[in-house]
Amino acid sequence: SYPFVDNGGGTIAVIAFVGAVEDNREILTETAFLSLQVPMDFHSMYRPLSIQDGVVLVNCNGVVIYADDMADSILHMCGQHGAITGTNIYNTRLDLTGAKKALSQATGLTDDVTFGEAVVSRRVIPILQRGKVRRVISILTERTELHRKEEELMVKTSVIKEIHHRVKNNLQTIASLLRMQMRRTTSEEARDVLKESLNRILSISLVHETLSHHDEENIDISDVAQKLLGLLAHSLVSKDCHVETEFSGEILPLPSDAATSLALVLNELITNAIIHGFEGRSQGTLSITIRRDGDTGLILVCDDGVGMAQAPVDTGRKHLGMAIVRTLIEKDLQGAIAFDDGMPEGTVVTIRFPLPERGE
Repeated sequence: SYPFVDNGGGTIAVIAFVGAVEDNREILTETAFLSLQVPMDFHSMYRPLSIQDGVVLVNCNGVVIYADDMADSILHMCGQHGAITGTNIYNTRLDLTGAKKALSQATGLTDDVTFGEAVVSRRVIPILQRGKVRRVISILTERTELHRKEEELMVKTSVIKEIHHRVKNNLQTIASLLRMQMRRTTSEEARDVLKESLNRILSISLVHETLSHHDEENIDISDVAQKLLGLLAHSLVSKDCHVETEFSGEILPLPSDAATSLALVLNELITNAIIHGFEGRSQGTLSITIRRDGDTGLILVCDDGVGMAQAPVDTGRKHLGMAIVRTLIEKDLQGAIAFDDGMPEGTVVTIRFPLPERGE
């Protein structure tokens, strides 16, 4: 181990060699010392090395003065022939190390390059003294297989997003057909049933629309809930009643199936609050709160309407909506739901459900 000292004689760094490095010790020690004086512009490029990284050192004349075994293997795989150390980078048209650009422009670079079928990540750091490049450190990492898997993943992700987009379009087509049927029917009861079905379809469509814009299968239920609240409030509130909506939610990512179930649950609860809770009133407030409570998700739907005890008694449709809510929460989400009176009036609906462990 060798210490590096500042102008005052204090040790500021230590370089340690392990193994047979006697032949290259002086070059490596000098490079390490020079790299400590690198301008701040390049400090972001300094990161720990792994066993998959190969290191190449090139002097100001373009001569390779050092290449470790991993770098030697990577360069030969990319088409370099013969010994690496001692060669001049300007004697070949390929800039495998990236040092040509670093020497000519006195700037570092980080990129992925393809040589034949090989894909190599490069991190090229010039060491400057008085504005001129004294030496170039080139760190090479072979990532052909990883690159191939990333491309496959990108293709699969694009296909999945396209599927969600098409499902969303199909659901919106069905919603359009229901709207046409609503306009043609003369039965008020049939119109209400079609409108309820329409809102349920739009709730599912909203989840697929969100998924079509995300790279992951997990989506933020708060984002879906906020959009759903605005959508239903706009379509359901009558002209005779002004309903103020409030939303408070922290980011709560959930799998798509759980998000779909909760979207349907929220659709039923918001619909009931607007249609039944504020019936006969000129104004009201409807709020949704979503947050994490330990390993449990917590959703509160609150209104200051007439309350469940005084809400108009509906026929089987209202009971169907509540049956849907309980089934989705208890069976699909393994959660629980509670209905309580608001203070001083209205209804508070509390939903609790276990959150999936991170990584699921």
